[in-house]
Amino acid sequence: MKPHTEIVLQYTLSCKASCKSVCVCVCVCVCVHVLQYSELELALNTLVTDFHVAAADHSSSLTTEEFSNLVSTQLPNLTQTAGGEGEGGVATQLLEQMGVANGQEVTFENFWNLVQHLAVNLYDKQKPDHKTVKCSCLLQ
Repeated sequence: MKPHTEIVLQYTLSCKASCKSVCVCVCVCVCVHVLQYSELELALNTLVTDFHVAAADHSSSLTTEEFSNLVSTQLPNLTQTAGGEGEGGVATQLLEQMGVANGQEVTFENFWNLVQHLAVNLYDKQKPDHKTVKCSCLLQ
């Protein structure tokens, strides 16, 4: 399917000017096919967008401070359930879990690995009645 279709309509109007001529008007209607993204596609876009927005210069990596701000603003439930560690403490724990040393920048790959672990943990917590189904989707 083409992304858009042009429909040309031509019709004749009587000119109301004193010349009494016939005017031909051409109208072009452009119908744009709007893509409908799935919830998963929108979620993926949000992950990438939020990561880059968190970087002061929209770069491909975050400073530890930018990462800490991202965690506190976009993962507030994670900071609340971390047992009173405080937002900085949670970010520090996550940095250690991702293998990012103090002063190193957080790459999107680091962030994606974190998202993977959080997604599996969240799935397991939200499905406690399905004890026979344990998510083992961790990448190696």
